[in-house]
Amino acid sequence: MKRRFAAACLLTLWLAAGIFAAAGCAEEPIVGAIDDDATVAVIRLEAQENGISGVVYRRINRFSAFLAASDMPVLVVFYSPLAPINALIIPRLEQMADDYREQLQIVWIDASAESALSASFSASTLPQFTMVVEGSLKRSLVGYDDQGAVKLQNLIEPYLSHP
Repeated sequence: MKRRFAAACLLTLWLAAGIFAAAGCAEEPIVGAIDDDATVAVIRLEAQENGISGVVYRRINRFSAFLAASDMPVLVVFYSPLAPINALIIPRLEQMADDYREQLQIVWIDASAESALSASFSASTLPQFTMVVEGSLKRSLVGYDDQGAVKLQNLIEPYLSHP
């Protein structure tokens, strides 16, 4: 319980820093260029120059500002870059980016490269999937097994807006 409280406090501080940073004038944009190697990236479906839509990974330059500015729930995924399980997780997340493009944002974070950010979410066992809604940590899922897709759906479902 103390770890969750500490993580919530740390996240609140990150969000506050993002809000104050957003008030600045000459800062880089919150979300940057397409970058498949970004250590913090938002996964989204976008129309490309050739008129075809596809899933892209866009670098997030200011994570706390991203969370503060999000008008929809955010699924934050901490992963280990060399973990074989990524071969199962990535296609599911990319499908979710398409299926829930107007309801959910998905952030993919390399836990080893972003150790301070991982610590702020208490992401010590990977992969970890955490829902953040209106800047507040809600629920997390740790691990991904044969029932991973179902468990992930159950994690996000309560936070999706249904027309």
